[in-house]
Amino acid sequence: MFLRLVPFAQVPLAISFVYAGSLRGTGDTFYVFIVTLVGDTGGVVMGGCRMAAPLPVAVWGVFLIDWYFRGAAFAWRYHRRDLHSVVV
Repeated sequence: MFLRLVPFAQVPLAISFVYAGSLRGTGDTFYVFIVTLVGDTGGVVMGGCRMAAPLPVAVWGVFLIDWYFRGAAFAWRYHRRDLHSVVV
């Protein structure tokens, strides 16, 4: 059952890794920290604890939702910023 969810996790996980790394490289570390904190605390910990007792497989669904949330949040922030003004 878990292996059937893995293909759906690969794309949002890769997107979140790439955009988070790009944002960190441009100095936007606080936004990455906040999104990760909200995703981990609100989504994974709270959602995982609520879903683990009735249906253990649903915990992976919570991870999937968190990875989609992070990927979307990082992509939104990356495309919203003007990266030409960043001095490295």
